[in-house]
Amino acid sequence: MRGVNLLPPEMAKRKRFARKRQAALSLGGIVVAIIFISYLTLFISAQSYQRSIEEKERLLVERGSKWKELQETMTRVERIEEDTRALEERIRTVQELTGGELYYWEVLRELGHITPEKVWLGEFILHPQTKRLSLKGSASSDTLIARFLAALEASPYFREIELKETKKNESGDYKDFELTCIPQGKERE
Repeated sequence: MRGVNLLPPEMAKRKRFARKRQAALSLGGIVVAIIFISYLTLFISAQSYQRSIEEKERLLVERGSKWKELQETMTRVERIEEDTRALEERIRTVQELTGGELYYWEVLRELGHITPEKVWLGEFILHPQTKRLSLKGSASSDTLIARFLAALEASPYFREIELKETKKNESGDYKDFELTCIPQGKERE
């Protein structure tokens, strides 16, 4: 059955207009909602991106300071390497100049190890022709001088140890002594 429309045509037009208006308002609301949601999403994304940029800038600054520290360390290492090369060159030069002579620094190191406490060495003279070493020093007693002589004789770095003289120093508190010996060390290869 077909329905009969008893509404006047103007009312029917108004009703259609009202439906169209409601559809337009609904569509407008949906468009506004979509724009609002898009804006909100874009805003959140922008905030997240901004935080990401700030974090990366912080990391960049942190890494930059670490990089600067590394560069300073590298500069120090390079300086040390240059100094080492210069010292090695000096050692080679000394080795070339001294030829087959003894390693006198080994002898001096041995002297430092075997010299008793309260024995002070003040003068070292190496006579190149005889290769004899003259040592002058002071000690608080004759016993310490004797202990020093025994240590020299026991050391593989010294031979032909001769005590030249001992005498009281000017203040009378200590004994001055002089001795000679022949230093011997590892020959240069």
